[in-house]
Amino acid sequence: MKTSRRRDHALVINLWHLKATNGMFYYACDYVRAIRAPAVVLLNRKFRQVEPSTLGDLPQRRVGLLGYLGFWVELLWSRSPVFTPTPHPLPFIRRQLIVVHDSYPFRRTGGLICLVKKALLRISLATSRCKVAYINNTDSRRFVEKLVKAEERRIFLPNHFPSPGVLPRRRHRSDRVFVGLIGTDSSKKNYAKLFSVVSKRQLSERFEFLVLGHDTEYFRQTCGMFPQLRIRLVPSDSSSLDAFLGDVDCVVSVATNEGFGRPIAHALSRGVPCFLIEDEVFREFYDGWAVFSADIDALVSRLLDPDSYPQNTRPLLIPSAVHAAIDNGLRILNAL
Repeated sequence: MKTSRRRDHALVINLWHLKATNGMFYYACDYVRAIRAPAVVLLNRKFRQVEPSTLGDLPQRRVGLLGYLGFWVELLWSRSPVFTPTPHPLPFIRRQLIVVHDSYPFRRTGGLICLVKKALLRISLATSRCKVAYINNTDSRRFVEKLVKAEERRIFLPNHFPSPGVLPRRRHRSDRVFVGLIGTDSSKKNYAKLFSVVSKRQLSERFEFLVLGHDTEYFRQTCGMFPQLRIRLVPSDSSSLDAFLGDVDCVVSVATNEGFGRPIAHALSRGVPCFLIEDEVFREFYDGWAVFSADIDALVSRLLDPDSYPQNTRPLLIPSAVHAAIDNGLRILNAL
C-alpha cells in the first residue's frame, strides 16, 4: 500500500560537494532548519565540524569518495528523496532537487575544466530528470533555462533574507576608511582590480582592507601583488559576520557573477553601508539600499566622499516574490 505522503524514507540533504563554509553552505543551512520532513545530512569527511544547531540538529553522515559512491548506490535502491543545494545532481535519481547558484563555474572562459563541468552537469541532468532550482531571476535563471527546457522541472528558490538588527560599530581614525571585503574563494571577487585602482591613484594610506574568508591560494596571490596595501585576513571560521561588520566602515563588492551576495544582505540588514559595482543580480535584490557605481574607479571615489554614505539607512525589505518563492520551495522540499 502506497503512503499518501511518500515519507517511507528520510530526505537526504546532500552537502558532500562542499569542502568549506561559504555562501552555498549557509544558503543550505537556512533551508535545512526550515524543513519539517524527516531528514539526514550527508557531509564530506573533510568538512570541518560545525555546531549541530547550524544544520538543524539533524543526524549527520560523513563519508569520503568511496563512501559517497556507495551512498549513491543505496539511494538507487531506496529511492529516498535528495536535496542538493549545489549544482551536482546524482545520476538516475529523479526524486531530487538541485540548486544552480550562478553560471560562473561553467563558463567557457574558464577553459577545459569548465567545459568538462558543464558536460557532466548536462549528463547528470539528462539521466536523472530531476528538478533544478535557480536563486535569482537573471544569471541563474537564464542558465537553468538553457539546461532544462521543461518548465515544471524549474523552481525559483532564492536565498533567505536576514532579520533586521543593530550592530555596535567601532570608531576608527577619520583619515582612513576601513573597507570590508567578503569571500576569498575565487577570482570572480575581482580584488586585484580594486587594489590596482587604489594603488594607481596612490591611495594606499587612505584605506585598510579587512577580508573575511579563508586563507586560500587566490587570496595569498592577490595580496602578494600589492604589498604596499593594508590587507588583513579575518578567518571566517573564527569570526562571526556581525563581529566583522562591526569593525568596518562599509562593505564593498566589485564581484561579477555572484548569485545573491548573502553577506551584502546581512550588512544592509544591520545598517552597514554597501558600495557595489553595477551588476544585474545586485540590482535585483539591493536596488534602493546599496550605493551603485558604474566602475571601480567611481566606486573608490565614493568611498572617499563622506556625502556618499547613506545617513539614515532604511531596513532592508524582503521582496514579496522572494517570500512567496521560499514558502513554495519549502512545500516542494517537504513533499519531495
